[in-house]
Amino acid sequence: MKRWLVVASVAMGLGMVACGSSEKKDTGGDTTFTPAPDAQAIVGSWGNSEATVTFDGNGHFKWEKMIPCGAPPCPTTMTDGTYTLANGKVIMDPTEGNDMSMSYSWGGNQTSLMLDAKTYSKK
Repeated sequence: MKRWLVVASVAMGLGMVACGSSEKKDTGGDTTFTPAPDAQAIVGSWGNSEATVTFDGNGHFKWEKMIPCGAPPCPTTMTDGTYTLANGKVIMDPTEGNDMSMSYSWGGNQTSLMLDAKTYSKK
């Protein structure tokens, strides 16, 4: 009888410890995601195999695009200017003129940026 009482109290103690530790347990794979506002999420460098675009928090951008060539490393072109976000579009005003307007959307919890059907990953 005494042995069962000890076993029961040990089991109850382990049960209480398990309940207490599960509240503090770091799941590491938290599935909840709260998106940042677009104006914050877009800040940084985004790139794919063809180009890299960098948006800063002050409304400036820099776009570097690779010029296709026969043997890498291929030359690049660069443009910079200002940008704004409005109605699902990023409107870029390059210093050399010829404003560009591109639709944008997010993928992968804002880890990828889709600009007019081309995907750019966060660098």
